[in-house]
Amino acid sequence: LFISLIMAFFLSLGVSGEWVIVQKFLKATTFGLVDPVFQKDVGFYVFTLPLYQFLYKLVTWLVLLSGFWAALAYFVSGLLSGDPGRLLQSVEVRFHLSTLAAIYFFTRALGYRLSQYMLLYSPQGVVYGPGYTDLHASLPAYKILFFLSLFTGFVILGSAFFKRFRPVVYAVGFMLAASVVLNGIYPSLVQKLVVIPNEMEREKPYIENNIKMTRLAYDLNRVEKKDFPAGKTLTAQDLQENQDTVKNIRLWDYRPLQQTYSQLQEMRTYYEFKDIDVDRYVIDGRYRQVMLAARELNVGSLPDQAKTWVNQHLKYTHGYGIAMSPVNEVTGEGLPQFFIKDIPPSTRTSLKVERPEIYFGELTDRYIIVNTLSQEFDYPVGDENAWSTYQGKNGVPVNSLFRRLLFAVAFKDYKLLLARDITNESQILYYRNIKERVQKIAPFLLYDRDPYIVLSQGRLFWIWDAYTVSNMFPYAEPFKNGLNYIRNSVKVVVDAYTGQVTFYTVDPEEPLLKTYQKIFPKMFVPLTEMPAELRSHIRYPIDLFTIQADKYAVYHMEDYRVFYNKEDKWNRAAELY
Repeated sequence: LFISLIMAFFLSLGVSGEWVIVQKFLKATTFGLVDPVFQKDVGFYVFTLPLYQFLYKLVTWLVLLSGFWAALAYFVSGLLSGDPGRLLQSVEVRFHLSTLAAIYFFTRALGYRLSQYMLLYSPQGVVYGPGYTDLHASLPAYKILFFLSLFTGFVILGSAFFKRFRPVVYAVGFMLAASVVLNGIYPSLVQKLVVIPNEMEREKPYIENNIKMTRLAYDLNRVEKKDFPAGKTLTAQDLQENQDTVKNIRLWDYRPLQQTYSQLQEMRTYYEFKDIDVDRYVIDGRYRQVMLAARELNVGSLPDQAKTWVNQHLKYTHGYGIAMSPVNEVTGEGLPQFFIKDIPPSTRTSLKVERPEIYFGELTDRYIIVNTLSQEFDYPVGDENAWSTYQGKNGVPVNSLFRRLLFAVAFKDYKLLLARDITNESQILYYRNIKERVQKIAPFLLYDRDPYIVLSQGRLFWIWDAYTVSNMFPYAEPFKNGLNYIRNSVKVVVDAYTGQVTFYTVDPEEPLLKTYQKIFPKMFVPLTEMPAELRSHIRYPIDLFTIQADKYAVYHMEDYRVFYNKEDKWNRAAELY
């Protein structure tokens, strides 16, 4: 009983993170596409097959652990009774252990069945996915081994009833030998004797399958090809007809500009511009391309004598405002011509910053407590300071000693219990780094590497591209960490003041997103509900085709486009095709 409880605890702990697999199976969506080998809908591989694999591994571990502990328990009990052989020869013990062994081989048969489908992700051939050897040697081998595993399980069960051990030895031995021959020697011989001497002829249809499914996985089948007349000479009329483009040609590079922003606009050592974003705004009636950055608070840069607990968690709570300049203008001194600058924000344009405080950003990694008896530092005014109080209601109330105790334990900070400035009206804000905050909410999405700051209706927001991804699209070439399917289906918006996170659906018909919407029916919001001003700042995602750009490129093979890997394996595939 004790061992069972311990094993149950650790096994449950190990599988608790797999809830997404179960939920996706229960709320599966069809793709409307079938694989070229088994003719099953892609949804089977993306939503159903992962659960079957999970259950197979789980049952296999359960059987092996049960068999180990049961055999050990019987052996120890026999030792304690003084006659271990007699206990192991009893009918009950023999039937118990035989049943566990039979269940293992029945489960192994299921494993061979799943291995047939997993050939669609084989990395062994000339391209990703099954090649000639996989389908003409490995696939038949798995089918034979499936029946051999079932036969071995039944032999073990029958031997338990008839008290015969020799058939078990023969069956298991034959099973092991067949596995070595069918799963190792035979495919190797087929590859060397049949495929390699006629590789172009044998592998061509499987390269075509890979190209077709890769194009579907990355939506490249919808790419429209057009001839571009290179070398065309610009005329004065061309320039006159494209003034919006000409007047927004970017001259500033973001790297030196970030240094310039830091020198001119950080104002104090505890403010920091993490990076420079490029965006476009209608300013004084003109459509302008601009560069901008959020002025975040870096508490770690406070002077050492100011790094008190009160300062770090009650007083210095937020960054303040943004700096913005056009991409193509400089002052007489060669500096940026700021549209928005200084603290508090000043501008001579139609842009307004009415809520400049940044409580949630890319640099905020500490919890803070607001609405306390201590006023919050807002911004410096010469040698003095301006003070403020948080007006949002999105924090967690710290309105009891019990809650303070819980947070003190969670953050390993006993001073939470002792601070006299905390009242029943106080709120605690944590997970303030937007990358941590958003991924806590939706860990099943893949995120772009760079959230960007947006000024909309006087408030500051972060917009972040999110992707629905899978590593189970059959025959498709992987691009990163085994992932071989990606769609930019979601735009995430985070209010820099309140921390409110909203997930907007860009492609509501995308199958993975439809499944997540079934799992979390109130989580995703249609893009049409995004405010129009915010929607005007949506950009083409950075990472969609630039993840590992040094390794992969969109490569043209006759009338196809595929992800072309510069490694030798793909060079050979290209030559064959």
